Amino acid sequence: TDAVNMEQFNEISTKVDKGWTLAVGRGPDASSSYLATAEGDPKKISSGDTVTLQAGRGVKLKQDGAGVQIGLKYIDMDSAGDTYYDATASAGGALAVGQNSVADGHQGTAIGYATHAGQYSFAGGTQAEADMSSVAIGDYAKANNSGSVAIGSGIRRVANDPASEYKKVDSEYGVAIGYETYVGENSKNSTALGTHAKLDSSRFAVAIGNNATVTGSDYATAIGHNTQVTNVTNGVALGSYSIVDRNAGVVGYDASGAAHSSDKTGTWKSVMGAVSIGQNGYTRQITNVAAGSADSDAVNVAQLKAAGTAGLNFKGDGDTVVHRDLADTLNITGGITDADSLTEDNIGVVADDAKGTLNVRLAKNLTMGDGSITFNKVILSSTGLDNGGNKITNVAKGVDSTDAVNMEQFNEVSNKLDKGWTLAVARGSGTTSDADVTVEGDSKKIASGDTVTLKAGRGIKLQQDGSNVQIGLKFIDVEPGGGNINAAQATGAASLAIGQNSKVMEQRGTAVGYNAVSGQHSVAIGADSEANMSSVAIGSYATAKLDGSIAIGSGRRVIENDPTGGYKKADSAFVTVVGDEAYVGENSKDASVFGARAEVNGSEHATAVGSFSNISNSLRATAIGNTATITDSERATALGNTATVTKSAYAMALGSFSKVENVAQGVALGAYSLANRNPGVLGYDPSTGKSFELTQAMKDASAAWQAAYNAYNADRNNEAKKQAFEEAGNNYRKLTGAWQSNTGAVSVGNSTTGLSRQITNVAAGSADSDAVNVAQLKAAKVEVVAGTNIKTVDTDSSAGYTKYTVNAIDTQVTDGAVKYGTDGTGTITLNTDANGTKGTVTVSGLTDKYVDAVTFENNTLTIKRNDDESFKVDNLATKADLTTEAGKVNLKFTGDDTSENGTITKINGAILNILGGASEFTAADNIGVVKENDALKVKLAKDISMGNGSVTFAGAKDDSGNTLVQGQDGKWYTDLTDAVYDADSQTYTKDGTTLTAVENPTVSEVKLSNTGLDNGGNKITN
Repeated sequence: TDAVNMEQFNEISTKVDKGWTLAVGRGPDASSSYLATAEGDPKKISSGDTVTLQAGRGVKLKQDGAGVQIGLKYIDMDSAGDTYYDATASAGGALAVGQNSVADGHQGTAIGYATHAGQYSFAGGTQAEADMSSVAIGDYAKANNSGSVAIGSGIRRVANDPASEYKKVDSEYGVAIGYETYVGENSKNSTALGTHAKLDSSRFAVAIGNNATVTGSDYATAIGHNTQVTNVTNGVALGSYSIVDRNAGVVGYDASGAAHSSDKTGTWKSVMGAVSIGQNGYTRQITNVAAGSADSDAVNVAQLKAAGTAGLNFKGDGDTVVHRDLADTLNITGGITDADSLTEDNIGVVADDAKGTLNVRLAKNLTMGDGSITFNKVILSSTGLDNGGNKITNVAKGVDSTDAVNMEQFNEVSNKLDKGWTLAVARGSGTTSDADVTVEGDSKKIASGDTVTLKAGRGIKLQQDGSNVQIGLKFIDVEPGGGNINAAQATGAASLAIGQNSKVMEQRGTAVGYNAVSGQHSVAIGADSEANMSSVAIGSYATAKLDGSIAIGSGRRVIENDPTGGYKKADSAFVTVVGDEAYVGENSKDASVFGARAEVNGSEHATAVGSFSNISNSLRATAIGNTATITDSERATALGNTATVTKSAYAMALGSFSKVENVAQGVALGAYSLANRNPGVLGYDPSTGKSFELTQAMKDASAAWQAAYNAYNADRNNEAKKQAFEEAGNNYRKLTGAWQSNTGAVSVGNSTTGLSRQITNVAAGSADSDAVNVAQLKAAKVEVVAGTNIKTVDTDSSAGYTKYTVNAIDTQVTDGAVKYGTDGTGTITLNTDANGTKGTVTVSGLTDKYVDAVTFENNTLTIKRNDDESFKVDNLATKADLTTEAGKVNLKFTGDDTSENGTITKINGAILNILGGASEFTAADNIGVVKENDALKVKLAKDISMGNGSVTFAGAKDDSGNTLVQGQDGKWYTDLTDAVYDADSQTYTKDGTTLTAVENPTVSEVKLSNTGLDNGGNKITN
């Protein structure tokens, strides 16, 4: 009932019915509509109205009283480290996702904590760095040189120093794949594959395998666990623990002792680094080596055998991908850290689907919770109006400034006081269900004077400038580019689109980056990337549209130098493509490509690794190394920088610039080696001085092989003929393999350019087709020394082998003549040269006598001379005599009894029967025959295997119970000691008396067989 004066009334009227205005606008760091979208007209909010923040697609709103927390529904992160910088994308078409991530190069993509991507590069993983069209994937992976590829964890520059930086690829066009694999400085176009594999100061080199190492060795190759090539240009270490430490220029061993230090052909002195298949003390045999034919070919054991004492001449040819998902936490702060000073549910976020923006708006109805609005001493709070202890009663309408205001006047404005407004959150207009957004919390009544606070959820950035609040993302930033500025669109179920013009039109797709497009179950990350059919495309213009394909790195223009023709990267299903402008073409299912501009075309199941590596029309081929190339060569392998295989199925080129041309199954081993020799070449035979000639058995085997082929070719469905054809081929190859190659040659050099290598750590060959080492060559050396009356021993090696000429001392006969007269007497005249002094020697008084008739009669040979003197030789045997006497030659056989009575004599050609008496036999290996002194002793095995046989003990006794002995005639006798058996009469005699067998003996048979023991009714004792 108290009166209110005009001063009090005016204090209230200034706060009544004015309301406030809700508007959206771009923030200070969004200079144009390309950078941020702010749509809608300002709205006057009257007292009592409700302001609703609407969650657009992918946005999460959580209202708690007068506070609203704004976050992202399907992107989350958690901060780390001691620096907290926003993601920054500062170049056209660039994308940065993650805390401290930076993409400052044109169309660069950086994803993960503290990642950095330069132009046309992709960096994924903690602190990964990529620049200059490179790819870095993995924690601390570094690829900052042109066209380089780094996949897997990096390695510290100073080992075991936690303060040291990391490294991975420090040379342009280098490829490092594996855990702590490293390509160091001055190692252009080199490739390292495998855990801890390492290359340093080695250009165009290859290191493959766990701990494989190449150091200071250009064009070198190390393949296998713990292999090493150190300071050996063009060296090749092949096989686990192999070490190469021998450079070019080493002169090989020559049995003749000749010097070859000036050799320039490569036959005697190597012109390239060595090939090692082991190390000192750890050697391997080289097996299945065909006989060499050229001077620099390897020699096999068969050739060593054939050389005999003539010697031999040697001539040699020669991921873990670590991918970090978008799972980091985004922190959004508003400047007030005291939660008790903030309200809940007074701010909403509205999504504008057309422009792809999120608009933060103040609720129409503010809910102040336990807050208040104070007018000097008058306080409006959740408990109501505190009027300062004054009453307002029975007051007439006031006129002057000092007049009181009555209830009528007061009532005119009272319905406009204390109503405030309501804050609420709800789905935006572009959403279709609760699955699109997260909206939590109850609407809140906001009293006049209350404070509504927008709270930054994880990953949200809020920036207040007076009455304006800019809402952004803390760890995701974007810089628009191009002519089209469209919002991201994700219309497929469970899909995600991030970036300008990005689209996902099918279920479970993910598109991240400028113009990125993704289909069902696919991932597209990077500017203009495109993926479909359960595929992955990562990098600028990367495309992977067919089933199960993976494309990582910048795409390649369909038409070279024409950006309007579109881009390509993976044009076959189930392929993997990694590297700047790497490409898999059509008809290349299941292929894999790693490296800048590497390519596979028309080659299913092929693998190309290294910058500019290339495989075309070669099923299941493998090319590893920068510019390694395979063309028209099924299942071939090219390993090393610029290694090449052309029209050579199943061939292998191992080493930088190695090459195999038109040789099926050929092998070029080592840098610059060339294999161009086909199978069928016959090796050099030192015993004849020419190529080996096939034996008749070999020729017959060849004819049989051809006949088997003709039979099989006429009936291709006949499995027996096919098997016969294969067996005939195997038989021919086994017969000829030591002398004639049956597959492409292995070369460790190049005869055209004179390049050759030593093959070191070779164990001595044992089979005919094994390689021969120098130790075996030394053992075959022939040395001719001057003996008595020998002046000199001259050698000539011009023909490729050593020819010895022995020059005698003293007189030599230069020529001479023999003359006979008609009477039979003659003279010999010899012209001599005794160390330069000529002379003549005459021998006279010779008589010409010769045999003019020979007769053989009655075992007597008669020889008659021309002077009628005869000589006779009697008692000569004829052929018939020899045959008769040969028939009388005999052999004697004895058993344990070596006396004359125990001896059997058989004449030449007769048959000796060795009988045991049995008609059925056990399996083999129950009896052995061993030499003991001058006899062969037959012994029973310690362990006897009877199978299904048996052992029978047939004991017998007479009527008195005396034990009997069984004779060779099968009868039983009382005693046969010293008795002699006559097989013809089948009787025993002793001391001239014939022994009589016991009649009706009692025979008790004990038998042991596989059915057990039959004890014959006897007792078992002891």
